[in-house]
Amino acid sequence: MATGLVLLLGIGGYLFIRQRAESSPATSSSPATVTVTKVAAPTSPIAPPQATPSQALTPTPTPTVTTDPEQSARDQLTALRAADLAFYRAADQWIVQLNSKWKGVSDASQVAVNGTHVFGLVDILAQHSALKARFGSSVKLISSTDIGKQQNYPSKPANEPIWVTIYDPGTLGSGDSAAAWCRSMFPGLTGDALKNVCFPRQASPPH
Repeated sequence: MATGLVLLLGIGGYLFIRQRAESSPATSSSPATVTVTKVAAPTSPIAPPQATPSQALTPTPTPTVTTDPEQSARDQLTALRAADLAFYRAADQWIVQLNSKWKGVSDASQVAVNGTHVFGLVDILAQHSALKARFGSSVKLISSTDIGKQQNYPSKPANEPIWVTIYDPGTLGSGDSAAAWCRSMFPGLTGDALKNVCFPRQASPPH
């Protein structure tokens, strides 16, 4: 009887312990692993070294180009003559000669830009430009070698051309017609003074 009671108590105790174990939540014996990501702090860009005043580069000065006014005028006169000769030919027509000068010529009745009576290429170009502005496209620039009888002038340097400004509208049928045009354009001048700035001539081919 005692033995049976002990057995029943043992079985009952076992069942009680088992029931408590099954009713309790399962726990893990292994600790949880936490992963921590380490973010690197941003680095500042390395600034370039600053140049001291003594290290600063000195800018190279731009060279000054000096243009010779006389050479520039010569180039322009040459180009104007070439352009006019492309469309102009001396064929015995009547024209008016408005100006005729070489570099270094002296004209007592006219004054150059520098206040003297000696004319340079700059003066010749300025006179031609003024005449063309006044009388229009019928004004042409040629050389003395492009028209009429060729002459020698002892005071003229051998290599200097004579720049001749002419007026040829194609309507001056005679010397009288050309002379009348001169008188109408320069009413305050007569005789040699008029011929010095407006001279009627026949445009014969150079000979």
